[in-house]
Amino acid sequence: MKQKYKIALFILVIIGFIVGFYMLWNTAIHNLGSHAFTDEEIEINGKFLLNKTSAYSYNLTSTEEPIFVLTPTIEEFNYDKKFIIARTTDESNVSKDKKSDYWIIDVKTNHIYGPMNKKDFFKEKVELSLELELKKVSKFF
Repeated sequence: MKQKYKIALFILVIIGFIVGFYMLWNTAIHNLGSHAFTDEEIEINGKFLLNKTSAYSYNLTSTEEPIFVLTPTIEEFNYDKKFIIARTTDESNVSKDKKSDYWIIDVKTNHIYGPMNKKDFFKEKVELSLELELKKVSKFF
C-alpha cells in the first residue's frame, strides 16, 4: 500500500515540475516578447511594433503574441489605420543583388499578403485600393 502512495506522490511531483516549468517559460516569453532586446520601437495601430534592432536592421513584431511578423530586415515601410505595407530584404544574402519581398498586412484581420514580388505587390495594392507608398523605414525613427 505504501508503495502505491510513493508512486502516486512521485507522479504528482513530476507533473508539478512540468506544469511549473511550462508556466515559468510561458510567462518569461510573454513578458520578454520578441521585441525585448531592441534599441527603439514604434507602436503601429496598437497591434504591432516596428523595431529598430541595430543601425540598419528593422523588424515587425506582434504586441498580441511574442512572434516576429516581418523579418529579416525591413527596408521600406508605411501604414495607415487599415494596412501595413513593407519591403524586406534577406540580410543573410551578401550578394549585390539582394532579393526583395513585398508584404501587405490587413491590420483588422491580421491577414498577411506575401511574400510577393514587386509586380504582384503593386497588383494587390490596386485590388485593395491602397494609396500608401513605401518610405525608407529609417524615416520613422
